[in-house]
Formats: sequence, C-alpha cells, structure tokens
Amino acid sequence: PLLAGSTVGTIEFFLQREGIGWDSVALLSTAEAYGISLSLSFLDQLEETDISLATYQQYLVDATDVSVELGEILRSGARVIVVYAFGGYPIVVAEADEVGLIGENYVWFVGPTITGLSSTYLNTDGSVNEEMAELMRGTLGSVVFLPNEGERYERLLAQWQAADPSELPGGGPGTIPSVFPALMYDMGYAMAAAVDAADKQGLLDDTIAPEVWTELIRSVSFDGATGFVSFDEFGDRP
Repeated sequence: PLLAGSTVGTIEFFLQREGIGWDSVALLSTAEAYGISLSLSFLDQLEETDISLATYQQYLVDATDVSVELGEILRSGARVIVVYAFGGYPIVVAEADEVGLIGENYVWFVGPTITGLSSTYLNTDGSVNEEMAELMRGTLGSVVFLPNEGERYERLLAQWQAADPSELPGGGPGTIPSVFPALMYDMGYAMAAAVDAADKQGLLDDTIAPEVWTELIRSVSFDGATGFVSFDEFGDRP
C-alpha cells in the first residue's frame, strides 16, 4: 500500500502542477502475486483521485513478446505508464521503444524490483548497459532507504565487492549492493536466529507448529545490513 500510495501521490502532484496528460494512466504488471497485489492496491487508491485508468494490461513473467499489451497501452492514449513487474522489464522497454512509447512525451513509474536491482541497468561485468540506460529515460522509481552503515553492512559490502561479477551480477570491486541483496542478507540472518532460538528451547527434535515458528521469527531483533531489524505483531518491520 505504501509503494502504490507514493506512486499515486506523485502523479497527483504533477496533475495539479502540469494538468493535461497527468489525468490518465495506463497500468502494466506481471501476472503473478507481486505484480497483481501492487496493482490492486494502486487501483484502490486511484479511485480516491481525479486520475482515470486508461487500461490495465498483464503479461507473464517469462514472456518474450509483450507487443499486444503495449499496443493496447498505445491505443489508450495514456502518457503516464505505471509498471509493477517481477521480471521481463528489459523486454518491455525495448518493445515500448519500437512502438513509440519511450520519449519526451511519456513517463514511466516503476517499482523497486526494477529500480532496486542494479542488474536492470548493469552488465554482468559491472559496467553500465548503455542501451538499457537510454531506454529508461523518463523512468521514475522508488527504492527502500538503506543507511549503508554498521558492522553487518560492512561485512556484506566486503563479500559483495570480493565476488566475481560473472557469478554475482552487479557485484565485484567498486560496486555497492542494492536493496534486494541487502534485504536477502538480513532475511537469511533472521531465519538463522529463529532456528537458533528454537534449538535453545529444545524444539528442533520434534515437529514445530507454524504458529510457533511465527512467534520465533517475530521475536527476532538485531542490527542488520539494512538497519535495525525487528517485527511487529503483523510480521512487518516497524
């Protein structure tokens, strides 16, 4: 909800400032849980505004041709395009460029699975993918703020920069881990901490009920690579 809300709020800001062109949006998402859930949240919040939905299109994560979906967006006349995708974005923008949806008259809003992954715009050797960077002109996105400090972050950074770029895309000397590798790093530590807590309570010799695992994980707290990690009663980080 927060991510979708920030996108709607940004479009509303430009609608009030610029007017025509910002009053209609096209929505494109991957047809899986991540893309659909964010899209539904976006649509719910869009109803509270003066912004209309021109079209909503979906594509499969492993699709190699999204020309039909992009054709519908082109026919809708929308100049603002929101994308919540778990994969396939390079194919989307390459085909969007072919049909004329990339340029000065179009704005693309994308989620953190695109802006938060350096592999979106970097080659495997860590260099900038110039073609992809050019295709992403007019793209706006949001990422989770990371403090990039602390003992665990420094540990992650050292391992990341020591990695072989051919084995770890986006890694290697002089690179910085993006938000998702850092979150996965902390996720692994949280899982290990929960297992350790279960072991100390003598729970590993028998089947552990799901509600017990839930309580164990929600009781974990530590200083991680992404900052202080703890969980509220809903399993969310405060």
